Amino acid sequence: MMKNDILFASIAIMVVLIALGAFFISPALGNPSIVSREAPLYKNTYFQLAPGQTYIYSVTMSNNTANATYRIGEGDGCTLVRLMESVNFSGACLDRFGMDDAGFNSSVGKPPILMFQPWMLALKDGWTWNSTMYLSFDGRLKRVSQSSYRVIRLENYSGRQAYVVELKTDGSTDYEWVDAERRILLKMTGQGYEIDLKEDGG
Repeated sequence: MMKNDILFASIAIMVVLIALGAFFISPALGNPSIVSREAPLYKNTYFQLAPGQTYIYSVTMSNNTANATYRIGEGDGCTLVRLMESVNFSGACLDRFGMDDAGFNSSVGKPPILMFQPWMLALKDGWTWNSTMYLSFDGRLKRVSQSSYRVIRLENYSGRQAYVVELKTDGSTDYEWVDAERRILLKMTGQGYEIDLKEDGG
C-alpha cells in the first residue's frame, strides 16, 4: 500500500471507533468542530513513552495490510509522537498526563494516534468510563457518537499482562489489549479490521 493508503486506513479505523465523521462534513456547516463531553477520569500512572523509541503496528483492513510506525521524540515541553508514514501529520505533542492541546481523553492527534489514548492511563480492575462526541456548528450541538469503555479482564498477552478493554460505540463493539505496565496498545480488533504491535522499540 502507498503511504497515503496507510494514513487513510488509520483515519478510517478511528472514524469507525469514535465516529469522528464530522471531520469530513461539508464546509457549508460553517467550520464545524468536535466537542467532547467526558465522564471524570482518574489516572493512576503517567505517560511513559520516551524519545528515541519506535513502535511498529500491523494494520489489517479489508484484506489489506500496512504498517503504522510511531516514532517518539522530544517536543517543546512535551513528548512528540509521530506517524512516520504520514506526510501531512507533524505529530501529537503530549504532556505527562498523555494529553495534547485538544484536551480530550478519548483520543489525541489528527488523525488520531492508534497506539495510545489518554484514557489508558486510568485502567484498573473494574474500570468503566464513557464519553460523548458532538458536532458544534452555528451555535448548536449535534450528537455524533457515544462511547462506553470497560475493563473486562486482565490476561497474559504475548508475554505481557494486558487489560482487555471493551469499547462500545453506537452499536459497534471493539476490543483493545492494553499493556498493563506501559499503557500502550498491544492489539485491537473490530468489525473488519485488526491492529497488532509488531515491533516494540521501547
